Amino acid sequence: MLDIVSPAFRCSLRALGSPNKRDINVALTSLDDPSRFAIQDVASDGQHRLVLSGELDIAAAPSLEACLYELCADASRSIVLDLRKLTFMDSNGLRLTILARELCRQSGCELRLIQGPAQIRRLFEVTALVSQLPFDSTSDQSGPGTAR
Repeated sequence: MLDIVSPAFRCSLRALGSPNKRDINVALTSLDDPSRFAIQDVASDGQHRLVLSGELDIAAAPSLEACLYELCADASRSIVLDLRKLTFMDSNGLRLTILARELCRQSGCELRLIQGPAQIRRLFEVTALVSQLPFDSTSDQSGPGTAR
């Protein structure tokens, strides 16, 4: 387990029984906090679907940023950011989606995003990023390599 500790958050990276599935949890105040941000990496053959849940804010952003850098450095073929389980996202989340686009472009990795709940979609609409980022038009995203 890799622990990164700062005054604002604790990030734990641990393998869960398979090298193809990884969970990254960031606890802001308590491990029982339902707003806790988590990243579940569902991976297969160089394709990663990052299922984001909880609140993606300034305290949680470093864990997602580190994950994006790691996946792009590892020559991943594709990354899907699944936003459906997010309950909150601020400008840090918007910054990270733009960073993901740039990192994937530089490393030759395909990037796709799956729309989140209405309040998350609204952020992308008011900033006009909805038309500039590669959102999937399909609603069934069961695996990392699901065809569009």
